[in-house]
Amino acid sequence: MEIGTHSLSVLERAREKAARIALVDPRALPVFERLEKEVVAMSAKLAAKTETDPVMRARALLMAERVCA
Repeated sequence: MEIGTHSLSVLERAREKAARIALVDPRALPVFERLEKEVVAMSAKLAAKTETDPVMRARALLMAERVCA
């Protein structure tokens, strides 16, 4: 799947909805935490795609991998 800002905004909206649900029902916290990790990872991957400095791209990709692990 192509990573884009639209995909990121969809994930961010899902995370926001999960946060609201988790406030009412703590059983939804694992879903919120997973979405939070996904948002961070996708943000890092997007940053890596747009970065021109190879060292910064490498750092962003490693950060994304660390979050997903």
